[in-house]
Parts: sequence; C-alpha cells; structure tokens
Amino acid sequence: MQNKERVEVGSIIEGTLQPADLIPAFVEELKRLDKEGTYQELIGEAENITDYDTEDAQFILDNLFDALDSFSPPYAFFGAANTDGAAFGYWPALEEVRDAADYGDILKVDDLGDIPEDYSGIALHVNDHGNASLYEVKDGEIIETYWEVV
Repeated sequence: MQNKERVEVGSIIEGTLQPADLIPAFVEELKRLDKEGTYQELIGEAENITDYDTEDAQFILDNLFDALDSFSPPYAFFGAANTDGAAFGYWPALEEVRDAADYGDILKVDDLGDIPEDYSGIALHVNDHGNASLYEVKDGEIIETYWEVV
C-alpha cells in the first residue's frame, strides 16, 4: 500500500460501466492520490485516449484499476462494490478481515478500551450494532483509521 493521500471507503463513480465515464473519473482519483508521480505515464496515456472502444483503452482501464488498488488501505480493495457492479471505489474486504481476525492475524475487539497497552498492529473493532472499523495501533494507541463501515 502506498500512503500518499487518505483513501475514503465508498464510491468515486456510480451508475455506469462505460470506459468513457470510468477512465476520466479514475484519472482524477489517481491524480489526487499519486503525489510522487509514480503513475504520470499512465495518467498521460489515459488523458490522450480519443476512442474509448478500443483494446488500448481497455488495457489502460485495467491498469488504472491496478494503480488505484495500490492505494487501498489494508483489508480493502479498489473495484466494483459487491452490492452494485456499477459503483466503483474503495471497499472493505470484509470476509478477508473477518478471516484474519479469526486466525489471529489481527486483533479483534468489542471495545477500543480492550486494546492491550503493548499491542502494535492492526485492530478490528466491531461494536454491538455491527459497525466495523479497522485501525493501525502502536503501543496500544490508535495512530490511523484505515476504514469504517456503518
């Protein structure tokens, strides 16, 4: 994961599967995130597309998906929402994070006060309403919120 700008869980574009709509939206998001210029060449290629119904355009679209996914927080992905194939953005990988918690790869707590003072790593907090939040923790203190799902 690259940490250039904070990624918000949710959609960046909805209601379309058309490359002519998706590519410009993905380019704007990539410009916002790519502060180091890692994807300048890809952005340039995408901005120079004149025909969105070509294999080249599809190749660029696929590369945009991969580039945006590289900015995903832990246990999240960039792509279509599981509940809406025409909503593209960042989404929690809920099954993956549940499995990680079940296998002890990350800490799962019902109350943030239950995080041990000496714990450093990723913590999943699920409250009594089923809302989930994923945090980076260092020495028992939350240092970053990766995502929250209500």
